[in-house]
Amino acid sequence: MSFVALECEFQGPPALKGLNHINKGFPPGASGVAKPRRHYSRAHCQSPVPSFCQCQSVRFDGLTPLVSDEGFGAETAPFLRLKPRQGRFSPGGHVIPVTDNAMRTKNFLVTLSVILTLSVGFLVFGQHKPDTIQSLVSSTNEQIQSFKDNLRDAESKRLVADQKLLDLLGFQERQPRLFPADVWRNSSLPVVVTMVTAGQESLAVGVVTTLPRLLPNNTILVYNLGLSEYGLKVLQTYCNSSRCQIVPFDLYDFPAHVQDEALHAYRPVVLQDALSRTGAILYVDSGVRFLPNVTHGLMMELFAKRALQRGVLTFPVPAKNPVTSLTHKKMFEYFRTDAENFQFLQMVRRALRKGRPFDWAAVFQVRADVLFLVNTREVHQDIMLPWVQCALTQDCIFPIGAQSTGCNFDKKPSYRYSGCHFYDASALNIVLGLRFRFISNAYALMGAAPLFTTVARQRADALLREMEQNATSTDAHLHPKMATALSYADLRKQARQLENAIDLKLVAFSKLGAGIQSPHSHHGDTTPLLSGEDTFEAMSAEIEDLLNKLNLVNERLAEQPVSGAAMLHTIQRHREIMADLARDFRKTNSQHESRREREDLLKGGTDSFRGDGVNNRRDIYLKESQHIHNSDHLVNEQIAIAVETREHLSSQRQTFKRLQTRFNDISNKYPLINSLINRINIRKRRDSFIIGLVVFLCTVLMLFYAMSIEYLQVAEDEGEEPIELPTEDDGTLLLSTLSAQFPGASGLKYRNPENKSIRGVRLNDGRLHPPPDGGWGSHIYYCVFPK
Repeated sequence: MSFVALECEFQGPPALKGLNHINKGFPPGASGVAKPRRHYSRAHCQSPVPSFCQCQSVRFDGLTPLVSDEGFGAETAPFLRLKPRQGRFSPGGHVIPVTDNAMRTKNFLVTLSVILTLSVGFLVFGQHKPDTIQSLVSSTNEQIQSFKDNLRDAESKRLVADQKLLDLLGFQERQPRLFPADVWRNSSLPVVVTMVTAGQESLAVGVVTTLPRLLPNNTILVYNLGLSEYGLKVLQTYCNSSRCQIVPFDLYDFPAHVQDEALHAYRPVVLQDALSRTGAILYVDSGVRFLPNVTHGLMMELFAKRALQRGVLTFPVPAKNPVTSLTHKKMFEYFRTDAENFQFLQMVRRALRKGRPFDWAAVFQVRADVLFLVNTREVHQDIMLPWVQCALTQDCIFPIGAQSTGCNFDKKPSYRYSGCHFYDASALNIVLGLRFRFISNAYALMGAAPLFTTVARQRADALLREMEQNATSTDAHLHPKMATALSYADLRKQARQLENAIDLKLVAFSKLGAGIQSPHSHHGDTTPLLSGEDTFEAMSAEIEDLLNKLNLVNERLAEQPVSGAAMLHTIQRHREIMADLARDFRKTNSQHESRREREDLLKGGTDSFRGDGVNNRRDIYLKESQHIHNSDHLVNEQIAIAVETREHLSSQRQTFKRLQTRFNDISNKYPLINSLINRINIRKRRDSFIIGLVVFLCTVLMLFYAMSIEYLQVAEDEGEEPIELPTEDDGTLLLSTLSAQFPGASGLKYRNPENKSIRGVRLNDGRLHPPPDGGWGSHIYYCVFPK
């Protein structure tokens, strides 16, 4: 039976009846705590209340009891020292501490509770992930959700694009820029637009050097879609006037597939940006070259009579391939039409007759590398918007299974899909067919003679190298003895280069002449170090030299054999341009001379240099020279640092853009990332649970092992406080274990609770005590010492 046992010890004052027996040998008022054990007794008690303890059979080593067996009452409570100790009362009248059964059970429950708490805490809080992982998972979830939305759009075949991108391209819901209210006022329409990607600078140079002869009053916009620094410098060499502008355009703001050069998905995006800026454009691919039979009048007539009326003008493919033969079937689904509907259309140019269907072969595929566009409301809403939306939707512009190679045009009938898909051009043909009800004549120039051709990049590179060589040796080629060896094409190139150079010089010459002040308006220290008059005279001489060179080139052109009216018209046009340039030069010179003469008259006297002014100028020049010399090295260093910093920043920017593109590609191409992370988290939780379970089981096994060890209560003698000694696995107690705690002990004995007799424990082999018959039990064992 387990209960709370109290050691009742007497203390204080000697006047209490009977205390003289107990306090024998005690100082007055002293406590019996530290006195010999025979001066106090130990009793068991059923009550846990310290103020009233019913102690039974209180004996004081044969002395007279202080009170009767009814126990210690409340009146004696102040004189009792109560020491609570959990244990059980043995049949021999001893209080045995609970350290083997009850005490062990309590400790086991406490330890088990601690282990369970730690295990649960480990499972709950061990799953906490760093903020970076949390943010990655959150971002991935957003990307996956976006992918799910895109997947639903792809399944339903809807043209849905990000409204932010559409707003960026001018598709505002309110007040979009439309023709004719919002157009460029500083250039003749249409504005020529071309675009160039990395490594295509030679193609763009060919466009900007040939088109000005065909459209001299129209501005050329060259969209830079990723030229290298070298390529940009090469292009700037030939596109450096007010009629030719390079527009940087960043494709990293758009979906990753828009940057793919093979898809040409960036073409409708760039055209929409240019159309929103200017109002009317003529798009010419960088690889397109107009034939000699195309004139300025023809191009302007096409724009005025066809493009302005319909808003768009395209050119058919020379091979006259049907649209269905060059368009993947899945693209038709995005425009809510069937490919079969295009196979039974009326033949264009013929009268529509009921009951006489014709196939789609009559509606030929049109080119997307040359086209006129006018930003009318119909073009803005019905052509450009669906075309751009399809370009921004990957599954629309690039359906699964589509390719641009391996065409097979031998299939019959001809409208069958050839296996080739033209991406943006196919989308444009579908949009135009739906908008103009499949009447090709309404938007395409059908039946006309070829107006342009294409040039390969290798050929363009060769022409660029030849052009650069000609530019570096222009003076040598202009020598009369060398001029005879030049061909008609070379002379035309030199004439055009000289005309462009003179045009730029004349603009600067005119501005310089208007800003020059009379040299008489400065005296002494205020006289400028570099006279504007000297600069004007130097530039005038340079322009005269260029005009002389141009005159020689025109004379050599006139000596060439005329092969047709076009060549004669070209020669005459170069003469007219030279006459205009010479007239502008003479006009600027005349205005400058008149201004200078008027200022001289108003001054009313002659000019003479004063000695002090000359000296002041010399002193100032020397000081400025010294300052320039001192700061030259510092300026060079700063420039070098700035250039290096710019290169590093540009490199970092490109690196970050590539990383962003790759992340976007990963999030778009691998939609299982979210499920993969979820599986990883599930496995992590499972592993944590297994680890916690293993730790728990190991701890429980260790506790069971510890509890399986039996402990004996061994005291040195009766009345002494016992201590616990562990037994071996087989239940025996080693003599060495006993001797370690009780030096000199040679055996064990215990009191039989039945007859209070003393029994000894046998010793086997002189080294261990086997348990008595019936086990060790709950006895208190006492040491046996040799006499």
